[in-house]
Parts: sequence; structure tokens; C-alpha cells
Amino acid sequence: MAHVYLPSQLGLQGLKDDINARDLGGIQTPGGMTRDRRFVRSGSTSELSRHDVRTLADYGVSMVLDLRSNEEARIAPDRLAHRWGIRSARVPLHAYNLRDKDARATGEARENDGGIDLSLDTDNFFASGYLSMLHNAVGVRTAFAFMAKARERDCLLFHCAAGMDRTGVLAMLILGTCGASRRQILRDYLLSFASGERVDALLDGRHEGADALGDIPTSLFDLGSLAEGMGLVVDCVLRRYGTFERYLAACGVAKRYVEAVRTHLLE
Repeated sequence: MAHVYLPSQLGLQGLKDDINARDLGGIQTPGGMTRDRRFVRSGSTSELSRHDVRTLADYGVSMVLDLRSNEEARIAPDRLAHRWGIRSARVPLHAYNLRDKDARATGEARENDGGIDLSLDTDNFFASGYLSMLHNAVGVRTAFAFMAKARERDCLLFHCAAGMDRTGVLAMLILGTCGASRRQILRDYLLSFASGERVDALLDGRHEGADALGDIPTSLFDLGSLAEGMGLVVDCVLRRYGTFERYLAACGVAKRYVEAVRTHLLE
């Protein structure tokens, strides 16, 4: 899948498309434009080529946050995490990969919730899965504590197995904390499944335009269902907590960590 990069983000173009990597920079928020080379989201780094590793190093990646389970990391080790000069952490956000049928059949869906209340009556598979991730207060808190360690020139890459679900949920929290709109959060999420042109057509209500631009690479849901699922999650968080910052506070994330992440992306 082809992604559109800002001129300063063109260094990521050398990566294979199946890595599903993109920068969170270039999004206009009330606090300003998100900066590039601060946070990069991606799929698994376990099969990176030497060229891919060099591309990410040249782009400035100096921190890696792995959101996969212990078993996933054992089977497919992160190729960036132990590179010289890389500071890394692994924080399992969910017990299994939602797109792994075998793991779904045997994995535990719910993590330690820490008192988080995000109940939602829905039959949308991904909405239910994402809310389960958000009940993992320990994981969310640990992830933000690590991200808050980013220094001025650090570029932090966070990833799961496909760069879609666990990565998408953390990107939602980062962007939401920075004041990104619902549409901007959904757009960033949906770019893992379709081109920007098709995503914009869907979000603009031009469903015929979205359909005409071809199928997306998923066998579980169409693009509309994916948008609905993440939209339900965003709405559920804001309905229950009012802001993403209050949700993070309920998870026990220190205010200084939230501010550090926001500052790193915006200033």
C-alpha cells in the first residue's frame, strides 16, 4: 500500500509496504502541527532487512516500544530493540494479536483493568477488542512512562505485529492527548487498510468513491466497519471520561508523562 509522506518524511519511503510504517507528524491540532520524526508507528520489526534497519536508523529512530505479547516476541524477536544505541521496552497491550485466528481461540481477551470502566454493548469485533486493550491500565501506564523518556531529538517507533490494532489504539491515545479531532484519529487508523484517497472518500461520506477505489487487505471487515469500530471506541472513551487526559489519569498515568508525550510531538 502506498503512503503519502511529508517532504521531511520521505526517508520512510524506502521501507517495504508490508511494514506498515508511517510518521505521526503533519496533523494539525489546536496546539499546533504534530512534528515529524518524533513518533513512528509500524508493524512487526522481526523481518526487517538490513536496508530497512538502516532506513529507520537514518530516519532517526532511537527508541522502540514493542506492544506484542511475550510469546509473540519470543517467536519473532524485534530486530531493532537490541541494536546499538536503541533504547527499548516491551509493553504487552493485549494478550494476543486480534488478527491471529489461532491466538484468538486460545488467548485471554482481557487484561488487568485497574478499575477502568469502558463498557459498550456492540457486536463490532474490533471495537470490543480495542476496549479490552484500554482496560489494561498497567500497560497504558507503562507505555506512557516509557514514551515520556523521549529526549528532544529522539524518534520513538512503536509497533505490534501488523501495526493496525494495538499500534492503532496507542496512536489514538497519543493523538487524542494532543487534541487531534475524531476524524484525524480515524484517518490515521484507517491508513493501515486503505489509501488516503479512499479513506478521505469514506470519511467525507462519499461511499461510492470509497468503494470504487478497490478492496482493502482484510478478510474480517470492510473499511466502513473498521471506521465504525474505532469510532465507537473514541466515542466511548470521551463519553465516559470526557477527555483522553482524564482516561489516562484513570489509568494512573502521571500528568507529567502525558505532558512530556504531548510536548515531544507538538513542540
